[in-house]
Parts: sequence; structure tokens; C-alpha cells
Amino acid sequence: MRDSGTGGLTGIHPTREGWLYISVHSNHFFAALCELIGRPELARDPRCVTMRSRAEYTAELVPEVRSALAAREWEELFGERVPCAAVRPIEDMFDHPQVLAEDLVATLDHPQIGRYRAMKGPVKFTETPGPAPTPAPTFGQHSDEILVGFGYSTDEITALRERGVVL
Repeated sequence: MRDSGTGGLTGIHPTREGWLYISVHSNHFFAALCELIGRPELARDPRCVTMRSRAEYTAELVPEVRSALAAREWEELFGERVPCAAVRPIEDMFDHPQVLAEDLVATLDHPQIGRYRAMKGPVKFTETPGPAPTPAPTFGQHSDEILVGFGYSTDEITALRERGVVL
């Protein structure tokens, strides 16, 4: 788990129903975390008053917090008070309500593997929407375009292809 100097608290932790990423990069978020997990006294503990002091107290603090986290699922309860996100399998990403509401999924048809879903660009501009999503290219699909862009003639590309240098 990567901790960013927060004493092991910022990172991924087990809960009753799965794993949860929690970010407690401030005393404010640490106090909210302690209150919501039913351990408000931790926020007042002299060993926990700063991120640095919490980092020094990691070996004792993290197991206490994880013990409380094991009791239930927290994402909805933490809401906006403690930055967090449930860790989900990538397969679940495509059907997440927020992903669907933001229209972030494209269904694409690939000539070799068939139909699949892929993520669209997360930023949308009204006047410059950008290109529509396209399927991943097949191996060598754009060889001619690339070689022409580098100045190769049709005859040179044919010769490279005949020698097996390019597809």
C-alpha cells in the first residue's frame, strides 16, 4: 500500500464487503474518519494530532482503524466527509451508475475480436468534441499511412512488404 506520508492511513484497506481506498491527507479528514468509524478519541490522541505524528504511530494506529473498517461497508457513509472509493473489479467499471450517467462507455466492433466495450474520453467539449471512439487497430493496419508519412513511395512500401519487413 502506498501511503504518501500519512502513516499508512491513505491507501487501500479491507472492509466487511471488500476493499476501500481512503484518503486522509489532512487533520480534517482524519477527524471525520475517526468520528465516522466510532473512534473519535483517536483524533484527540496526542500521537495523532499531525500527519507526521500519525506516521510515527502507524504500527498501532493502522490496525485500530482497520479493525473498525472491518465492521461494515463505508463508501456511502463516508460520502463527502472522507475521500474514498470502493475498489472494484475492472469488469464492474463499465456498468457503474456514474460511468453510465456520464456516457463514458463506447461499444465498438473489432474485425478480429468482435464487439467490446471501451472507455470514452472523460472530457467533453461542445464546440470541439474530438473524434468518435474507434476500435483498436489490427496489427499493421496503418503501416502504409505511417510509411507514406515518413516519405516512402508505394513501390518502396511494396518492396518492404515483400521482404517481410512490414505487414
